[in-house]
Amino acid sequence: MPEPARPEVGRRLSTLVRRQFIRPDRAELPGDDAFRFDHILIRDAAYDSLPKSLRAELHQRYAEWLGERLGKDAPPEILAYHLEQAYHYGVELGEVDAALAERAAALLASAARAAAARQDRRAVDSPARSSSPKSRCR
Repeated sequence: MPEPARPEVGRRLSTLVRRQFIRPDRAELPGDDAFRFDHILIRDAAYDSLPKSLRAELHQRYAEWLGERLGKDAPPEILAYHLEQAYHYGVELGEVDAALAERAAALLASAARAAAARQDRRAVDSPARSSSPKSRCR
Protein backbone atom coordinates (compact mmCIF):
# COMPACT_ATOMS: atom_id res chain seq x y z
CA MET A 1 0.00 0.00 0.00
CA PRO A 2 1.35 3.44 -0.84
CA GLU A 3 2.80 5.22 2.19
CA PRO A 4 0.49 8.27 1.94
CA ALA A 5 -2.61 6.04 2.13
CA ARG A 6 -1.55 4.13 5.26
CA PRO A 7 -2.69 6.66 7.90
CA GLU A 8 -6.24 6.49 6.50
CA VAL A 9 -6.60 2.70 6.74
CA GLY A 10 -7.60 2.51 10.40
CA ARG A 11 -10.18 5.25 10.07
CA ARG A 12 -11.69 3.72 6.94
CA LEU A 13 -11.85 0.26 8.49
CA SER A 14 -13.59 1.72 11.54
CA THR A 15 -16.15 3.35 9.29
CA LEU A 16 -16.82 0.07 7.49
CA VAL A 17 -17.23 -1.73 10.85
CA ARG A 18 -19.58 0.97 12.14
CA ARG A 19 -21.68 0.72 8.97
CA GLN A 20 -21.71 -3.09 9.34
CA PHE A 21 -20.04 -3.85 6.03
CA ILE A 22 -17.19 -5.70 7.76
CA ARG A 23 -16.49 -7.06 11.22
CA PRO A 24 -13.29 -7.85 13.09
CA ASP A 25 -12.20 -11.47 12.78
CA ARG A 26 -9.50 -13.75 14.14
CA ALA A 27 -6.21 -13.20 12.34
CA GLU A 28 -4.63 -16.21 10.63
CA LEU A 29 -1.13 -14.80 11.04
CA PRO A 30 0.30 -13.61 14.35
CA GLY A 31 0.55 -9.86 14.65
CA ASP A 32 -1.99 -9.15 11.92
CA ASP A 33 -5.46 -7.67 12.12
CA ALA A 34 -8.28 -9.41 10.31
CA PHE A 35 -11.70 -8.42 9.08
CA ARG A 36 -14.49 -10.32 7.40
CA PHE A 37 -17.32 -9.03 5.28
CA ASP A 38 -20.56 -9.03 7.24
CA HIS A 39 -22.39 -10.82 4.42
CA ILE A 40 -21.29 -12.73 1.34
CA LEU A 41 -23.33 -10.42 -0.91
CA ILE A 42 -21.38 -7.42 0.39
CA ARG A 43 -18.15 -9.27 -0.34
CA ASP A 44 -19.29 -10.19 -3.83
CA ALA A 45 -20.45 -6.64 -4.60
CA ALA A 46 -17.14 -5.19 -3.40
CA TYR A 47 -15.13 -7.69 -5.44
CA ASP A 48 -17.27 -7.25 -8.55
CA SER A 49 -16.76 -3.49 -8.37
CA LEU A 50 -12.99 -3.87 -8.84
CA PRO A 51 -11.65 -3.65 -12.39
CA LYS A 52 -10.20 -6.96 -13.61
CA SER A 53 -6.76 -5.42 -13.89
CA LEU A 54 -6.85 -4.51 -10.19
CA ARG A 55 -8.18 -7.96 -9.26
CA ALA A 56 -5.26 -9.54 -11.12
CA GLU A 57 -2.76 -7.25 -9.43
CA LEU A 58 -4.20 -7.86 -5.95
CA HIS A 59 -4.27 -11.64 -6.37
CA GLN A 60 -0.65 -11.64 -7.49
CA ARG A 61 0.46 -9.24 -4.77
CA TYR A 62 -1.31 -11.29 -2.09
CA ALA A 63 0.38 -14.51 -3.25
CA GLU A 64 3.76 -12.77 -3.24
CA TRP A 65 3.15 -11.21 0.19
CA LEU A 66 2.00 -14.52 1.69
CA GLY A 67 4.96 -16.35 0.17
CA GLU A 68 7.38 -13.81 1.60
CA ARG A 69 5.64 -13.76 4.97
CA LEU A 70 5.44 -17.55 5.47
CA GLY A 71 8.35 -18.72 3.34
CA LYS A 72 8.43 -22.51 2.97
CA ASP A 73 5.39 -22.79 5.25
CA ALA A 74 3.15 -20.96 2.77
CA PRO A 75 0.43 -23.36 1.60
CA PRO A 76 1.09 -24.04 -2.10
CA GLU A 77 -2.63 -24.46 -2.84
CA ILE A 78 -3.34 -20.93 -1.55
CA LEU A 79 -0.43 -19.39 -3.44
CA ALA A 80 -1.43 -21.32 -6.57
CA TYR A 81 -5.06 -20.22 -6.31
CA HIS A 82 -4.14 -16.54 -6.18
CA LEU A 83 -1.54 -16.78 -8.95
CA GLU A 84 -4.00 -18.71 -11.10
CA GLN A 85 -6.65 -16.04 -10.55
CA ALA A 86 -4.14 -13.34 -11.49
CA TYR A 87 -3.24 -15.28 -14.61
CA HIS A 88 -6.84 -15.85 -15.70
CA TYR A 89 -7.75 -12.17 -15.25
CA GLY A 90 -4.69 -11.25 -17.29
CA VAL A 91 -5.79 -13.60 -20.06
CA GLU A 92 -9.25 -12.01 -20.06
CA LEU A 93 -7.54 -8.66 -20.53
CA GLY A 94 -5.36 -9.99 -23.35
CA GLU A 95 -2.21 -10.10 -21.23
CA VAL A 96 -0.84 -13.66 -21.26
CA ASP A 97 1.94 -14.04 -18.68
CA ALA A 98 3.60 -17.40 -19.30
CA ALA A 99 5.91 -17.04 -16.30
CA LEU A 100 2.93 -16.47 -14.01
CA ALA A 101 1.22 -19.53 -15.49
CA GLU A 102 4.34 -21.61 -14.87
CA ARG A 103 4.54 -20.49 -11.24
CA ALA A 104 0.86 -21.26 -10.66
CA ALA A 105 1.13 -24.66 -12.38
CA ALA A 106 4.21 -25.61 -10.34
CA LEU A 107 2.45 -24.68 -7.11
CA LEU A 108 -0.70 -26.58 -8.13
CA ALA A 109 1.44 -29.65 -8.85
CA SER A 110 3.17 -29.26 -5.48
CA ALA A 111 -0.19 -29.02 -3.72
CA ALA A 112 -1.43 -32.13 -5.55
CA ARG A 113 1.69 -34.10 -4.55
CA ALA A 114 1.26 -33.01 -0.92
CA ALA A 115 -2.42 -34.04 -0.99
CA ALA A 116 -1.51 -37.42 -2.45
CA ALA A 117 1.21 -37.92 0.17
CA ARG A 118 -1.27 -37.31 2.99
CA GLN A 119 -3.83 -39.49 1.15
CA ASP A 120 -6.32 -36.66 0.81
CA ARG A 121 -8.46 -38.30 -1.86
CA ARG A 122 -10.93 -35.40 -2.03
CA ALA A 123 -8.15 -32.96 -2.93
CA VAL A 124 -6.45 -35.36 -5.33
CA ASP A 125 -9.67 -36.44 -7.08
CA SER A 126 -11.37 -33.04 -7.23
CA PRO A 127 -12.39 -32.09 -10.76
CA ALA A 128 -9.69 -30.23 -12.62
CA ARG A 129 -10.35 -26.66 -13.64
CA SER A 130 -11.54 -26.20 -17.20
CA SER A 131 -7.95 -25.45 -18.17
CA SER A 132 -4.77 -25.09 -16.23
CA PRO A 133 -2.78 -21.87 -16.24
CA LYS A 134 0.06 -23.68 -18.01
CA SER A 135 -2.14 -25.03 -20.81
CA ARG A 136 -3.79 -21.64 -21.40
CA CYS A 137 -0.49 -19.87 -22.09
CA ARG A 138 0.33 -22.02 -25.11
